[in-house]
Amino acid sequence: MSSKDAGAAGGRRVKLVRNAAFLRNGVMAYAKALRKFNIKPTLAGPFDMIDQLAQPSVQPDSQKGKPNRVAPRKLVTKDADGKIGEVSAKDINNDSEYIAQVEVGTPAQAMDLIFDTGSADL
Repeated sequence: MSSKDAGAAGGRRVKLVRNAAFLRNGVMAYAKALRKFNIKPTLAGPFDMIDQLAQPSVQPDSQKGKPNRVAPRKLVTKDADGKIGEVSAKDINNDSEYIAQVEVGTPAQAMDLIFDTGSADL
C-alpha cells in the first residue's frame, strides 16, 4: 500500500476482490445459520435442531439424583420418513466470498486476508 491509500484519519484502504473459489450454496448457508445461531426451524424442512444427552442416562451410584447434562443443540437432517441423520461440522465454502489481497513485510509477500467485520467468530 502506498501513502496515497491513507484515509483522513490515517487509515488505509484495502481493495476487496471476489473470491473465484467461492461457490454460493443456499442450503448450506441456511444450515450454517441454523447451527451458528442455534435456530430451531418453525416449518418442516431438511434440517432440525435436537438436544442430545452428553452422558448416558444410566448414572453411577455416586451421581444418583443429579440431573443429566445436556450437550449443546445439534443440527441434524431429516429424510422423508422423518428419520434423523447428522450434519457434519465443516467449514462451509471457507466463509469467504470476498478477500483482500495485501502485501506484508520486506521484501513484500502477497497474501489474501478475510475481514470478518460483523461476526463474533473472531
